[in-house]
Amino acid sequence: MHRFSPLKISAIACAAVLAACGGDGNDPAPADATKVAGQVFKGPTSGASVCVYAVNAGAKGAKVAAQSGSTPAVADGCVVTGADGSYNFILPAGTRGELLVESSGGTYCSDESNYNGSSCAGGGTPVAMGANPMKAVVAAPASGTVNAPLTLLTTAAVQAAPTLGTSAFQSAYGTIAANFNAPTDPATSPASGDLTTALKKLAVYVGTSTSDLADIVSGIAAGTLVATNTTFPVGIEFAVGADQKTARLFTVSSTGATQVSTASLPGIPGSYARSGSTVTVTMPFHNLRDGMQVPLQFAAGTGGTATSGTYRVTLVDDNTFTVTDTASGTITGGTLYRDPVTKLAGSYTQVSGDSHVTVTIPSHGLESGDGVDLKFTSGGASDISSSVGSVIDANTVTVSLASAATANASGNVDVRVGTNYSSFDTVMHPSGKWLYVASGYECWNGSPFCWGGDVITTFRIDWQRGKLTLVGAQRTGATWSRAIPVKMAINAAGTRMVHQDDDLDGLVLWNIDTSTGALSRVADSGSSTTNNHGVAFSADGNYVYNGASVFTLSASAITSTASGTSGNGGDVVDNVLFFARPSNGLTAYSIVTPGAPTLLTQNSSVTTSRDLSTRNGSLILSSGPGGIASYTFNGSVIAAAAPAQGAGVLQRDGSGTLASSDEMYRSVNLNKAGNLAVASYFTVPGAGSSVRGGPPSGYLFATVGADGQLTRISDASVAQYARSAKFIKQP
Repeated sequence: MHRFSPLKISAIACAAVLAACGGDGNDPAPADATKVAGQVFKGPTSGASVCVYAVNAGAKGAKVAAQSGSTPAVADGCVVTGADGSYNFILPAGTRGELLVESSGGTYCSDESNYNGSSCAGGGTPVAMGANPMKAVVAAPASGTVNAPLTLLTTAAVQAAPTLGTSAFQSAYGTIAANFNAPTDPATSPASGDLTTALKKLAVYVGTSTSDLADIVSGIAAGTLVATNTTFPVGIEFAVGADQKTARLFTVSSTGATQVSTASLPGIPGSYARSGSTVTVTMPFHNLRDGMQVPLQFAAGTGGTATSGTYRVTLVDDNTFTVTDTASGTITGGTLYRDPVTKLAGSYTQVSGDSHVTVTIPSHGLESGDGVDLKFTSGGASDISSSVGSVIDANTVTVSLASAATANASGNVDVRVGTNYSSFDTVMHPSGKWLYVASGYECWNGSPFCWGGDVITTFRIDWQRGKLTLVGAQRTGATWSRAIPVKMAINAAGTRMVHQDDDLDGLVLWNIDTSTGALSRVADSGSSTTNNHGVAFSADGNYVYNGASVFTLSASAITSTASGTSGNGGDVVDNVLFFARPSNGLTAYSIVTPGAPTLLTQNSSVTTSRDLSTRNGSLILSSGPGGIASYTFNGSVIAAAAPAQGAGVLQRDGSGTLASSDEMYRSVNLNKAGNLAVASYFTVPGAGSSVRGGPPSGYLFATVGADGQLTRISDASVAQYARSAKFIKQP
């Protein structure tokens, strides 16, 4: 309860209004003043606004204004913290009862040093708290000072308490603090030994992103995030897969694989402004046509948020288009994502003996030759990947069938445009903090999207909860219109990334901010410097390989210095470089001299390998049409593995023979111990025979014997385009 003692009329009026009668912080505090003091600590948080509220009947009540003498500064009745995160909040005279203390905003440093307004004293990275609040509950003191540090633990305790009050708060805090081996008194200073240790562990766990801080606080409050499980349990293996628009996290053992979480790829990023109802979108090399329909997801800008939905576009130029919003008003500085796949609802008719189906969609925006997927929702027709045959009018098209229809049919259909969009590769940062996913359009079905849509999406890896959290997505910064990042690699130091671009047929170099995981584009190697998709770094990080082709790196360039046969995959073990070369099979090079690979051996019988992974250089797994296969390497010869029992060849149904070429096993990867494997696969049918990309599509998990025997564990099916699968493990 918040009440006041009998006072002079002016004091009563001031206390009743609370927020209106606070001091400015410049006058000295009265000798008998009572106050709340402490430190906002997610690392010392400078510039945070600390406000105090009465607690009435277990709920947040009226704001209590900071009085004259509060330090370091007062703004809007709240106290603004200093560089070390400290605050002294002078309460109105006679304040009694329970109080909620709450901070918002401010900046802390990744190395937990003090932030001086422009930089971190210890050289760390400044991190804005944003809207994330820090909280505690205290009883107003009858005299003197009550300590109220604001930390992740106190904030979680406020959330965990069944009611808002000091008793429930202190009880919840005691449980939470015990989970972190920290003192159970919430008034303990963050500078105290065991509490400091606990908070530092949490700081490392949270990293420099506050985007999912609310989820982390919820985990602490629920007791699922504690000192003993801020990393994955020992012995658990995790694999990540990426298909059309989804990244997936699996737990894997020798007896099974379980999908534990998914994260959606947001799409192709851009920016926008709105004037009246006209929204102008900037999206470099959008590759759209006038009148096409595209789904747009708008985020807030200055002045509001445009209305998300599917729009017909009006082109301005290669990088800009407009749409007409259903709402109006001025917005600047907005961001958005374009969903790469457009779904248009329509109806269809199919005539027996005809090799086309007639589809009606209002204002379809399609042209002859456009690749489409037809998902028939009624009427009995079979789903198909095909292309628009002819445009009858603005609302009607025909779509080619693989063969003449055998019966009349009609009903409803979803026409999907852009389903050739796919995730091509995933790579984890060596720190274990971030996962990068490369995606774009492949070119199998021609118009309207042939390559392009180039995006690298960054996710934060939550090792405790088995979760991928979106950090952001960016274009690859290419100056050509059909860029598509296919294969990525990161150096051991985690400071540089290189990806192969399939339209450029070259490599692109990035710098990585090791505090935030942010990518900044440096340069590309120029066109026609690679033909296949493999990328691997030398151990010292000074060279990048694409097959036998060698590239050197400088601060501002990536340069082709030795031309050789290009390759897929890419793995470096000690001084041996392994690549899959479609024309020459599996290949091993000596890189004792890193800038001059020397051929050791090749197995030319493996002519269709798309990826490889090695176990200590002695066992090689290769993936390609029909399945995965194991090979041995003894230093001079690569040979097909010959297990005493079972087989060194595997496909998704568990058989020891390769399936037909209609199933492409695009990636394969071994865990660190080399006893588990994961591969991704999708459908590559004959033209028009079924839906390209799947089903079937998914992830194949297998055990790998010492002699190369492959045994199926399980198969995780997805809708379309499972292209990348890798094991990830916290360093």
